[in-house]
Amino acid sequence: MKDAEYIQLAVLTNLLESFVRVYPIEFDEEDFLKFASISGVECQREDVSRFLRESTVVFRMPDNKYLSRGKLFEQLYFSIKPDRYEIENGILILGDRCIPFTDPSMIPEGFEVVRGRCKTPIKRKIMEIPTGILLDHYKLYGEEYAVQYINMDSCNREIDLAGFEFQLPPTINLSVLDVSDIYRKSGFQFGDRFIFRVRNFLEGTLSLEPFTDHRENPFEPTAAEEAREHWYTCLEDCLLQTFETFGPCRSIDEQLSYAILLGMQQLNTKQCGSITEFMERTEKVAVTEFGVESRLWFSDRPICIQPPTEEQDAGTEAGYSTDDLAMFEFGIPVTDVILRAFVRDSLWMQDEDDGESLYHRLILNDDMMIPEQADFLKLRLQKLHSIMGEAYNRFTDASVGSVRHAAVGLYAQLLEFVCFLSQSGVPGDCLPQQDYVVFSQVWGHVSKMMEEFELHLELDAKDCANALKSIEGMSYSVADVSPRLRRAVEDWKKKGFSFI
Repeated sequence: MKDAEYIQLAVLTNLLESFVRVYPIEFDEEDFLKFASISGVECQREDVSRFLRESTVVFRMPDNKYLSRGKLFEQLYFSIKPDRYEIENGILILGDRCIPFTDPSMIPEGFEVVRGRCKTPIKRKIMEIPTGILLDHYKLYGEEYAVQYINMDSCNREIDLAGFEFQLPPTINLSVLDVSDIYRKSGFQFGDRFIFRVRNFLEGTLSLEPFTDHRENPFEPTAAEEAREHWYTCLEDCLLQTFETFGPCRSIDEQLSYAILLGMQQLNTKQCGSITEFMERTEKVAVTEFGVESRLWFSDRPICIQPPTEEQDAGTEAGYSTDDLAMFEFGIPVTDVILRAFVRDSLWMQDEDDGESLYHRLILNDDMMIPEQADFLKLRLQKLHSIMGEAYNRFTDASVGSVRHAAVGLYAQLLEFVCFLSQSGVPGDCLPQQDYVVFSQVWGHVSKMMEEFELHLELDAKDCANALKSIEGMSYSVADVSPRLRRAVEDWKKKGFSFI
């Protein structure tokens, strides 16, 4: 049986997920707390703060205010220009072409598409598509995630595309929109496009209308073409502004969403271009490698790691529980949720329940902690074990137990290296930047994965297999970058730099 507090947290998370997608005006934490109270849901401010800080569907505004991306992007126009393959086969592949206008938590198959004001969704069909063509329509998810998104399509549930380690099959099935009638009745030709509009962000409802442009003189620009040229220029300017203002965002989708926010008045027009065409034509913006992930950035310069500003430092306590802050006060960079994952793993493995054994599951090297830190951490782990052990059921933990065990093993290695870097005193800009980014991203991914395990204590077989492969891949990444980071620390020390 799940812990009661985590059932409560899951209810809160569901309420927050809905609230931030539909709230029509700016809001703050207090607005949600009032809404939760009216809805009969108990919640802590730190849980709300953490959720809003991590959410991909809210914009952070001045004065600790937030704005729903869902309500802001509803009714926005965007376009998709079908390629020759799609027109010849009477289909439309959504892929990444709805980024950033739709909910980033939804997969393309989850969108319901209607024509105009019609209420009947456009039918889908499963089609075998050449892999090269298919991957071209998933680029904005990042090369590292494209195959995962394709694999999440319902027609691929029984196939493990990640298992094709070196070469994907020549064709892959995909659920696509059957728009053959629309192509035929509208006289659709290559070069024409669909004008899309977000009808309901929460439900993933989109509408489309064909826009055909058949003119006698193809060399004479039309008003629509000139408007699209302005759209592309405006989007490029806004993207460059996001690079200067926000730095690299957490994803390509988020970077584009802030660009749309900045240029909302000029970009929300029926005479809009498409993100795909913009990426094909821009010379100032490129998809750039950033650690183990992809980001949008200036095409003529690498992504630099920006140190936190004083404003960011001042907000580091927001969203953390009292137990988290107590841990941080003792200089222990681990949240209470992570400790719970380690304790649950101990219960799964049926290990000793004394504080010393629990402590050494997390702390691999005694030099990582001073005695006061170690004593505090042992007491906290032992207390959690006593509380959680009463309700723990190993049978219901069977789906997650082995995956969590792999994750906590990797996390312990990462924590050891984090403490090594911290204790060395080496400045971040003295480390190999790409390796530093990779390590930081793996640290974040593993931490997030363990938190997800605590919120969702059940996984199906495919999710478990994918999680284990992900952990294995991250382990290889850490093994690759750690020696170079360690050498950089040693070189820095040899040069005689130190902080007193």
